[in-house]
Formats: sequence, C-alpha cells, structure tokens
Amino acid sequence: MKARRHFLYLAIALALAAIPAFAQQSGADFYNAASAAMKKGDFDTAITDFTQAIVLMPGAVGTQAYISRGFAKMHKGDMNGALTDFNHAISLGGKADNAYYGRALVEQAQGALDAAIADYHQTLASAPPGGDNPHFYLWLARVQQNQKADADKELSDYIAKRPTTRKQDWQSKIGGFLLGQVTEANLATYALSFPNPADQSRAQCESWYFIGMKRQIAGEKDAAADDFRKCLGTNQTVLTQYVLAKAAAEALDLNPGQ
Repeated sequence: MKARRHFLYLAIALALAAIPAFAQQSGADFYNAASAAMKKGDFDTAITDFTQAIVLMPGAVGTQAYISRGFAKMHKGDMNGALTDFNHAISLGGKADNAYYGRALVEQAQGALDAAIADYHQTLASAPPGGDNPHFYLWLARVQQNQKADADKELSDYIAKRPTTRKQDWQSKIGGFLLGQVTEANLATYALSFPNPADQSRAQCESWYFIGMKRQIAGEKDAAADDFRKCLGTNQTVLTQYVLAKAAAEALDLNPGQ
C-alpha cells in the first residue's frame, strides 16, 4: 500500500513538472510582471506577459490586461496594434475609461483629431477627477482643430477648480503655459527646479513636448522638430509625452512642407 501511494505521489510530481512554467503562474502574476516591465521601459516583455495575462484572466480583469497591453504597444510604436487592443477592451464593456484615453492618444498621434477629441471627452466624463494630462492633450487637439476659444475656456475652468496640495505644482505650470500665462523660459526654469535629476529629466521631456506642440501649432515647424528631438533626447521612453513627441517628429519628417 505504501509503495502504491509513493508511486502515486511520484506520478503527480512528474506531471506537475511537465506543465510549462507559464501555466503554473496565475494571470495576476503575469499582469504584475508585465506592469513592472512597463515601468522599466521593457515593452517587449510587457507585451508578452500581458498577453499571457489575457489568456488566464477572463472578465473585467482581462479587460484591464487588454488596455495595459495597448499602452505597451503604443510605447513600442505599434499604434495600430494598440488601437486594436483599446477597441477590443471597449467592446468588452465594463470600466474602460483608460481604453478611451489610450485610443484618444493613438488617434491624436495619427492625426485623427476629431476622434481624439471625442474620446478625450469620453475619458473625462467617466474617469475620476485628478488626471491632468487628458485635459492638456484635449486642449492641443482642439486648438489644432481651430477651437482655441472653447479649448481655452475648457482648460481654464478645469484649472480653476483643480485641487492641489503640492508645494511645487508642476502640472499647473504646464496648464498655464498652454494658456499663455507661463512663458516658455519660465516653464524650462521650472523643469530644472526639481532637486532630483530623474524628476528634472522627466519634467524636461514633458516641457519640450508641449513647447514643441505650441510651436507646431504656430507654424514654426523647424523649431518644433528641434523641440521634439530634445524631448526624445531625454530618453524618457515610459512617458506619454515621449511617445507623442516621437510621433510628431516622424510626421514632420514625412511631411516637411506642412
């Protein structure tokens, strides 16, 4: 009897050993690993692990994995693949405000500004308050579509109501710059005022992107391209501004006469 039981335990152990390692991990394990890879800028690993999470995580949790994989693809430069994931997440229903946000970013990068504006509004209607960047990107898209007066009012109203307890409120400086209340020189100075060099680099990436966009809107294409290159020079690949600056720079290279 003991020998038979020992043989059974051995057979179970051998069967478990034959299962591929990924099958022994939970969807949450893959999702967490993918999220960690995203923070490090390892987008290939993130995409692979989010894909495994999608296989193992049905329902609402799986929807979030589609959204996160969409952002990983976007940062990798696969805009069409990202759009597919965001659209699929939206089709699954449930809480998908981040999917609308991701789709808006891709649409803006691809020049589909009316669609981006609609998706930014959908994002802001469903997302909890506190996210500043969708408001900034919405302002850019609306101004590019000759809606500056309405864009200014919309952003001004948001900033006026926006609560903050931060001593150095960097995001309000960006908003002020877009509205013409903070100069380009002052924004650059603010970006360098962070004591941590890593924070300085991130702020510089953000500032060069927004400076470049305002110059592009003003028709200063060469200066805008230079600003986008400075943004890319920070190598802050995990920032959305980096992704958008890369798309904007590539568009200027492809269409130098525009």
